Amino acid sequence: MRAPHGRARGGTRWRFRVDGAVQSIKVGGRFTATGAAATIEAVVLGAGIGRAFLWQVRDRLDTGRLELVLGGFEPPPMPLYAVWQGGAKPSPVVRRFTDFLVARFAAERW
Repeated sequence: MRAPHGRARGGTRWRFRVDGAVQSIKVGGRFTATGAAATIEAVVLGAGIGRAFLWQVRDRLDTGRLELVLGGFEPPPMPLYAVWQGGAKPSPVVRRFTDFLVARFAAERW
């Protein structure tokens, strides 16, 4: 099974941390999906392994429908940014929204 992201010429590549260094490994399989929802559902149904962001599969992990494998080889986490257009100060609505995001994601178990 392979996920849609990370596609490179000649196949899909997944990033793993091996001995402290990030390596790009070519993966393949009979099932290919162009969206995370299809990939996740196929994995839940036993089609193989896949990759997804934790927030996409948290409920399935918590209920035991999915199991985390290769966790010791996860690449470093990617930062999350909130970006807004122009001006020295965001509008009150944008500020409230970014404050909400900070509070929401600070409570997450990544």
